[in-house]
Amino acid sequence: MEERYLKVGQDGLLSWYKTEKADDASLGTLQLGGRNVHISPEDDCEMRVVTSDRTYVFKFSDKDTATQWYNISHWHSLRKPLNNPAKSVRRHTLPSK
Repeated sequence: MEERYLKVGQDGLLSWYKTEKADDASLGTLQLGGRNVHISPEDDCEMRVVTSDRTYVFKFSDKDTATQWYNISHWHSLRKPLNNPAKSVRRHTLPSK
């Protein structure tokens, strides 16, 4: 198993990288919204994210780290994916009174 660095964006995208350098290209990305996220019943250091195509397995060094990543990922899994996460809020205008 190869070591990877994970990042979850505000848009609910879980990405993994070969190094922790900010300018590295991601090796993979997964939308967490609407996904089944759980800790493996066989290994409490392992988190699984189930999609319609496959199950992604993330193995952590200890139970606490796995639980932290599960909590973050599970919270995002309960949210609807954003259609356009880059949309600027400043473009919206308020109705006049």
